[in-house]
Amino acid sequence: QASQIFANSPTAQIGSIGTFMVVYDMSEAAAKEGIKVHRFATGPLKGAGAKGTPLTEEQRAHLQQITDESQTAFDGAVKRGRGLTDKQLADVRTGGVWTAQNAMDRKLIDGVRPLGKTLDELVKFASTGGKAPTRNSASTLPMMKQTQTLPMLSATPKEQRHEL
Repeated sequence: QASQIFANSPTAQIGSIGTFMVVYDMSEAAAKEGIKVHRFATGPLKGAGAKGTPLTEEQRAHLQQITDESQTAFDGAVKRGRGLTDKQLADVRTGGVWTAQNAMDRKLIDGVRPLGKTLDELVKFASTGGKAPTRNSASTLPMMKQTQTLPMLSATPKEQRHEL
């Protein structure tokens, strides 16, 4: 886990702590079209959610269990990495997002600073053999009150473009 987390803008959206899985049950649509789908599988869970097949209660329960187990692991990582109490974790574990100041108030980030400043710190970190400041150390940079507009990085092909 990162020892520090910074947003690059006061309007950055931080959070969305939660886990979900989507499985489309297209069996009614297939039936309305006169399509009968047969699922051949080596177990009752194999092929759960295959297009045109209904989900059984056993499959639903299994998929919910996977989602719950993923959330439990995620909760532990967030709690440990951000030093949150059970109550603090419960308060941010809504699936919602917050802007930077609200996220800082909830201990989800350590501050706001331009991406360039963060990249400079990472270069410094790499050049010193990996001695990173901790979240509570005196070397933690103060929150920046200004924002920086960042250009879109582009690569070939066009589908690989990412905006920061």
